[in-house]
Amino acid sequence: MPGGVKITVGRAEGASVRLSHDTVSRIHCTLELDDSGRITLSDNNSANGTKAHINGQWRDVAAPTPVQPDTMLLLGEYACTARKILARCPELLSGQPPKPPGDAVFVRDPETGQVVKK
Repeated sequence: MPGGVKITVGRAEGASVRLSHDTVSRIHCTLELDDSGRITLSDNNSANGTKAHINGQWRDVAAPTPVQPDTMLLLGEYACTARKILARCPELLSGQPPKPPGDAVFVRDPETGQVVKK
């Protein structure tokens, strides 16, 4: 997994991971991976809060909080794990550009360096 990856989670179209849930804010929270693979969870001033289940207790994420992949999270009332969120954005974690929507296939022209539809 590459480090320095920030994954935004929320209802907004621009979120890295979109969740369609009434209690999830437009850009609810951010998961950040560092070079060693550590995950840090931050709440983005969401309306319904972000909680992480750490050491047997639910904790409000008021400041950036280290979490494990299998840490249970509450984004508003939406429950998931950090692993579930990370699994929804493999192109960010692979370092590869996202695939274009639809059936179109794009390649880089070796002569011009331009990205063209195949």
